[in-house]
Amino acid sequence: MQVLVRVTFYKIIGVMLNSAVVLAFCAWIVQSSRYISLINKHHIALSKFMQLISYLAVDIFALILPIALAIAVGFVGYQFCVNRESVAMQSAGVSPNYMLRPVIGVSVLVIAYLYCSYAYLSPWAWSNFRKLEFNLVNNIHPPESAGPVFANGDFAIYAQKYVENSGFRNIFIVDNREPAKVSTFFARRGVLHGSAFVLHDGERIEIDRVSKRDNVATFRTYRCDLHDFFQVSRKKEQPNEKFLHELLTDSEDISLRALLHQKMTSPFIALIFALAAFIATLTVPYTRKPTHKYILILTAYVILFQGIYFWLFNAAAKDASFIVAGYLFTIVCLIAEIIYLLRMVMR
Repeated sequence: MQVLVRVTFYKIIGVMLNSAVVLAFCAWIVQSSRYISLINKHHIALSKFMQLISYLAVDIFALILPIALAIAVGFVGYQFCVNRESVAMQSAGVSPNYMLRPVIGVSVLVIAYLYCSYAYLSPWAWSNFRKLEFNLVNNIHPPESAGPVFANGDFAIYAQKYVENSGFRNIFIVDNREPAKVSTFFARRGVLHGSAFVLHDGERIEIDRVSKRDNVATFRTYRCDLHDFFQVSRKKEQPNEKFLHELLTDSEDISLRALLHQKMTSPFIALIFALAAFIATLTVPYTRKPTHKYILILTAYVILFQGIYFWLFNAAAKDASFIVAGYLFTIVCLIAEIIYLLRMVMR
C-alpha cells in the first residue's frame, strides 16, 4: 500500500503541475493583452515587453494552483473509479479513504508554496513590474555603459553605469529649458525615486548667457523633479507590493488589513478544494460506470466558493467586519469537509 500511496502522490503532483501551467498560461495571455498597446505606443522592444509581462506569471500561478490541485485530485480519483482500482481496494479490505494521505501531503506542499509566494514572491514581482513599467513608459533606459538614461527635448540625463534598484553611477545632466540659462549637473551616484531623480555627491554649474557668468555649487544631495516630463507617476509603493511582514506591522489602513487576512487564509483554499475533489471522486458510492454528476457538483462548488470568498474580502477592504466573515466562511467549509470525511471513515 505504501507503493500505491507514493505513486498516487507523484501522479497528483504531475497532473496538478500540468494543469497549472496550461491554465496559468491561458490566464497570462489574457492578462498580458492589456499591456500589448505599450509596444506601439511607446516603441518598446519585444524583449523588454516579455520581461515586463513575465512578472505577472507569479500571481497568476498562485491563483491557479488551488484550482489545478482540485483538477488533479478529481482526475486521479476518477481514474481510480474508471479503472476499477477503488473496487479492487475495497475487495482487498482497504478503504479508498487510504488515498487521503497523498492528497493531504500534496495539499501541505501547495499551502507552503502559497505562503512563500504571498509573503515574498508576489510582492517582489509586483514591485519589479511597477518599476519596469514606469521606466518603459517614460523612455528610461538603464545603460550598461555611457549612454542616455532619459531625454526629453531640452532636458537629458546620461549615466555611465546602471546598478540595481533604479540606481546610477557617474551621472551627467543637461538642463536647457530656460534659453537664458544652461544648467549642468555632475554627480557620482543617483537614484530614480518616483518622479524625481535624486543626485548625491556632485556639483551644479549654471551658465548665464545674459551676464556671461558661471555659477558653480557643490552639493551632497540634490533633487531633480521630473514630474512634468513623465507621462505617468508611479506611487512609492502599492498594497500588492508590500511583503507579508510589512502588512503585519502596518495594519491601520483597512484595505491593507483586508489584504493581510486574505493572504493568511487563501492558501487553505488549496486544502479545501483538494478535500472537495476527494469527496466527489473517492467517497461516493462506486459503480461500474461512474457518474459525472459529482464532477459537475465539484465544479459548481469551486466556482461558488471562489466567488463568495473574493466577494467577502473585497467587501472587507471597505468594512472590517467582513474580515471575520471571510475567516468564518473558510473555516466552516473546511470543518464541514473534515466532518464528512470522518463520518465516511467510521462507516
